[in-house]
Amino acid sequence: MWTDDPTYISKILPDGNGGLWIGTRNGLYHYTIATKTYKKYVHDEQDPASISDDRIFDVMLDGHYRLWVSTSRGGLNLYQPESDGFRSFSHNPNDPTSISSNFLRKLAETRDGRIWVESDEGVGTTFYFTLRRGSAS
Repeated sequence: MWTDDPTYISKILPDGNGGLWIGTRNGLYHYTIATKTYKKYVHDEQDPASISDDRIFDVMLDGHYRLWVSTSRGGLNLYQPESDGFRSFSHNPNDPTSISSNFLRKLAETRDGRIWVESDEGVGTTFYFTLRRGSAS
């Protein structure tokens, strides 16, 4: 279910290091439990390394402990901890190798490392992709 309530939390995910990733309708938050502090990640038109959309639908850590974020209109994002930014994957109608939709929902990883992405019903399809070694950073 989706709502326009800006306080709506779509997902809470432990980061494995004493923190929580919290996806909301109003951005992505990282909360550090020990210090009771948080950082908010929102889209910034002037920053290509910012998250691609503030409407977070799902967050997932893959088998390599990489954080993936699906958004309701901005495609898929991969967190880059070394720069504290994001690499975005979006639909490009002129590029058949791009993801099939920017309206994304749930994320899952198969045992063989494929990331499955569910897109919005009626807008796209469920698809998967794999990154070549070294292309995730």
